[in-house]
Amino acid sequence: VVYVPIGFVCDHLEILYDNDIACRALSMSLGLPTRRVPMPNTDALFVKAMAQAVLHLPLEDEVTE
Repeated sequence: VVYVPIGFVCDHLEILYDNDIACRALSMSLGLPTRRVPMPNTDALFVKAMAQAVLHLPLEDEVTE
């Protein structure tokens, strides 16, 4: 079983618990090997793309309150 938490871009408590503990335990109880793909939060290209997107945010889309 390969876990791909597509709704998230970084490791956090929900990913670490739900996938790394709960889903892995279920898979192991069924005799299935498991693997979770790495999250992109430490990938240099991903970080650069996110920074570029923020720097190019149009002023009219700026979030205030």
